[in-house]
Amino acid sequence: MISRTARTNLKLERPSGAAQAVDLAGFLRRVLFVCVISGTVVNSGQPTSSETEKHCAADDPKTDCANTVTRSHRANPLSLFRNESELDWTAAVRLEAHATWQRQVLEASPSKHNRFLIFRPRRTGLGNVIEAAVSSLLVAVVTKRVFLVEWAPTEGSSTLPFITEELRDALDPPLASRHLDLRHPAVLAHIKAAGESGAELSISEPDRAWACEDITAADHPLRRHIVVVLNTNMYFANILLPNPHLRADLVPFLGKQWSHLTANPFSPIFRWFIVPKSGLATKIRHVRDKLLRSDWSVGLQMRVSESYGKLEQLSAWWACLEHVLAQGNSDVRIFLATDNHVVQTAAVQRFGHKLLIGRQLQKVVSNFNVRKSNMMVEDALLDIFMLANCDKLLVTGGSSFGRLAFGAANVLPTFFTVDSSMWNTRHAPSECVMANSAQPCSLRNYNGLLYPNLVPCMSPKQAQEMFSACNMT
Repeated sequence: MISRTARTNLKLERPSGAAQAVDLAGFLRRVLFVCVISGTVVNSGQPTSSETEKHCAADDPKTDCANTVTRSHRANPLSLFRNESELDWTAAVRLEAHATWQRQVLEASPSKHNRFLIFRPRRTGLGNVIEAAVSSLLVAVVTKRVFLVEWAPTEGSSTLPFITEELRDALDPPLASRHLDLRHPAVLAHIKAAGESGAELSISEPDRAWACEDITAADHPLRRHIVVVLNTNMYFANILLPNPHLRADLVPFLGKQWSHLTANPFSPIFRWFIVPKSGLATKIRHVRDKLLRSDWSVGLQMRVSESYGKLEQLSAWWACLEHVLAQGNSDVRIFLATDNHVVQTAAVQRFGHKLLIGRQLQKVVSNFNVRKSNMMVEDALLDIFMLANCDKLLVTGGSSFGRLAFGAANVLPTFFTVDSSMWNTRHAPSECVMANSAQPCSLRNYNGLLYPNLVPCMSPKQAQEMFSACNMT
């Protein structure tokens, strides 16, 4: 028997016309999922990890990076992911309840009593925008604020273009909902009414004190101010994990996983929040089905351009990949996501029919001005979802694309360390390093925001776990 809660509409928008077909697909996907988790055992999605780093040097064939791969059976054929966990459901129910409440607020008459959190993306890459959006949504949910997105912000560096509107165009609700769009007339009316109080708080970066303070208390700035504008480009959901005041609020996203090494709130939120349009979703399922024809799969994300890597490291890349491939049998498919046409050509020549790609490249596509197009954003989303559907992941250290993939998949990745002090501060170049956590965290964010000496409420164990979860690049 499916509960009444399971029958709720899982879109922010009320379906009409052609949109009903998309909404019905979402409804059927969740119904299947409820039946699965109520009748069978499903892969929990929680990664197995160790607090000790596992190094596998690219030139050492005796080094083993992980245990033998076993295929996780895909429980839900309508999902964009090869497996779903109970947390995907509990998080979706919680997020959908917040979305329903938000829609009711915005469809009612404007009131000075409502509170809003406006996510204002920075001029940065697609991956950073999604990491920050997911984190900002979680803050809005636990502080009961209407979550809004400023899709066309005007502030920031003049050297990088915004790609936020291209991202919105590639997605369906929830993230692309009109109820989240700051420019929608109904939303603007509410913001105008709220702005008359003058109680607006602008935050350039998340506050490390959020790890300790009761951010839901009436006298806290996140609760006291009517409008909070959060301007960031980093993943920061992990700073909420040690907060004792948020235990009940975070249970739907964490379950019993409260260690930084096993908890990953990013995964269930991403899976609910980031929904490609139906045409793109069909492409993702089509390529994913090719992956599932083999016993297992490896996702290979190679950013070899700008400050992330060099073509001279290709032999080390292939050696690292061979270590990952040695973890399973020969019936494997490799999905390659890269920004470099030379790398793509070399991979096709090396791996032949075992290799899958999203689109054949004609040039390097890492430049932000090149990436600012609807086609490029759709290609990027296809790559991210395909990587997230692989059994094993080998990703570029410091790249947000890789972080999105293993964060959404909730899979412990292997990092390939790049030859750049910007993205690799702890390891020699061209090393293969097994991650300790599936959270999309990085040492740069950790040092800038989460240094344990500046978070006094954290225990030494919590501080060490947080460091271990973020210390790869």
